[in-house]
Amino acid sequence: LGSIGGTDIVIEDLAIDLATHGTLANGIAFIPGSAYTGTGPERCAVRRCHVSGRPQHQYLIWSFNGRDVKIVDNYVDGGCDDFATFEDQNGIEIVGGSGAMVTGNSVRRCANFGVGAVALSGYVSGVDGAIITGNSIDACGVGVSLGTATASGMPPQDLRNVLVAGNLIRGSNRYGVDVWCPTAGVRMVNVLVADNVIEGGKVAVYLRGFGSDTGHRNVVVSGNICDGQTTTS
Repeated sequence: LGSIGGTDIVIEDLAIDLATHGTLANGIAFIPGSAYTGTGPERCAVRRCHVSGRPQHQYLIWSFNGRDVKIVDNYVDGGCDDFATFEDQNGIEIVGGSGAMVTGNSVRRCANFGVGAVALSGYVSGVDGAIITGNSIDACGVGVSLGTATASGMPPQDLRNVLVAGNLIRGSNRYGVDVWCPTAGVRMVNVLVADNVIEGGKVAVYLRGFGSDTGHRNVVVSGNICDGQTTTS
């Protein structure tokens, strides 16, 4: 269910079951047309929906290169109880775009990450202005994932003006919050990870980039309550 290049679309109070019959599909998706390169969704929202999946390549709620997309008060269950085999299954995924808000959601058992704001080389111009607050994220591979991207011949896909705050993150298989740059040459600017409660995971907050990068500015990890370490690399 979703929209291609839609504007002012609201999806609310629905149950979407991809788990019972193992359906290989995304749950709710707002995407651009023209093979992901057309006009992106604007001012769309997902509210009070229940989306269940199974561990496979799927995004249970997905916004691709959207503007001012709101994902609020949903329940998402990926059904993953075994992380021995990696599956690229994400609960709520914001890919590129600007002004996304992800708040008040309950996300659990997603094989890769529960909530993420990430870039994708060649298709989006990075992530700008994403707000991830007040979510409960349980037993996912990674609780919250923030990522940049780059590709040969393409401009950097930076991470800018992003807030991750006031989330409850428990029982992550790998990291509570993962802030990452996959290659040198991209920037993280004005990124705040603050006042989250993080229980479990190999690392509570993992901030990682490259020693050759000099463009990162105002990347702050502060005030989190956690029982694991915070690591910078």
